[in-house]
Amino acid sequence: ARAYRASFPGGAPEPLLPEGIDPFLITADGQRILAKALDGTWQVWDLEGNTTPTPALGQDDVPIEWAAGERAVIVASHAKVPAVLKLVDLAGGQRTTVAEYAPLDRAGLLFVRPRTWRDNGRQYAYDFYRRVSTLFLVTYER
Repeated sequence: ARAYRASFPGGAPEPLLPEGIDPFLITADGQRILAKALDGTWQVWDLEGNTTPTPALGQDDVPIEWAAGERAVIVASHAKVPAVLKLVDLAGGQRTTVAEYAPLDRAGLLFVRPRTWRDNGRQYAYDFYRRVSTLFLVTYER
């Protein structure tokens, strides 16, 4: 994974982050990027290439959206039903559950994956995976 920037129209892409740094979220002003390094640690990068470690985020966190004036991040865990979204304060590390999402019919539900969460949860989207099957019992008589 690698992030690039380019002027539009017609600008040539140029690397913004080093190779292997996986970009997740860009701030509204476009000046900072929350990214994950190959070793699983999180960092905030600015456009000059300076980094700020972000130990409040763990390897299993999936950032969904910046929050609280870009001092916090909404994160999700994709391995739970329902999906749990938490507000993580990047400076202090405090975590607050802000929402839980799952479809009403949970039959065969494997996991829920939040995609967006905006305006304090007034706008959100998630997708989910389910496996539904039918069991047939066959008896054989001689």
